Amino acid sequence: MNPFVNLNKRSILLPKGCKDLLDVLQRPKGGSNREGASKDEIRRFILLVTMQAWQDKARELVIPRAGEGGIPIRYKIDETWYEMTPIPSHIRSEVITELGRMLRLPDGQFPKEGVITMDCGNIHMIWRLQVRDADADCIFTRLEG
Repeated sequence: MNPFVNLNKRSILLPKGCKDLLDVLQRPKGGSNREGASKDEIRRFILLVTMQAWQDKARELVIPRAGEGGIPIRYKIDETWYEMTPIPSHIRSEVITELGRMLRLPDGQFPKEGVITMDCGNIHMIWRLQVRDADADCIFTRLEG
């Protein structure tokens, strides 16, 4: 059996003020940066993905290196891997760039490593982030607060 098959449907309840994943992934109709999605939209997307993994008690979250088509984000609960809905491959580089900003690293600097804290509603998350280079997997490891 494929270890990345999600046999259980997983869902989350978003705190008031958070948008759903489809809203975050939609391309803006204008007025954003040249890549398509604005910095705020990418930051909201990162928040939603990490929040879902956090609420599901994931120990690890992986945004794999870019490939053809969509990129399936995976997270590990106990020893089982689950997949989220794949994201469009064109936003992966924007996600990595924004994660670097969140770590307060200069643009283009690799490896990107450090601790990111994020809050959404009453949820306080602490993740250790590791990205060796622009083409490597982006690995989040849960740290308890």
